[in-house]
Amino acid sequence: MSSEFSNSKEENWKEEKTKKLQEFDELLADITEASSKEKILWRQIYENAIQDRKIAISLVFSLHTKFMVDSSEHTLNGSQMNGYLTRMEKSNKQLIELAGIVADRNSKDESINSDDLFEAMRADDSDGSGH
Repeated sequence: MSSEFSNSKEENWKEEKTKKLQEFDELLADITEASSKEKILWRQIYENAIQDRKIAISLVFSLHTKFMVDSSEHTLNGSQMNGYLTRMEKSNKQLIELAGIVADRNSKDESINSDDLFEAMRADDSDGSGH
């Protein structure tokens, strides 16, 4: 049953990722002040950042569960947890920097406001579960 739950979570993540990428693609399509090469690069950065963040969140939750069961796991895996949190922080910074770049490039185009940009680039903050 655990495998079925994992498969279900993975399918939910794939659907959520597809939705986020479609929304980001729509956002990029509205930007007139960027080349197609820039848009491709921005999409790759966005996709990589949300994927890295999802993986880091999953690994953090996995280790957290071990810590709750056996406190000695914290000593054994604390540095590993730090690495996962660092990866998540880097992904968050990438998303913030990308939002700034896209917003700056799009500042002349009134079709997208900063609230829309933030919503389109928000990565899994609504439920914290990584999907």
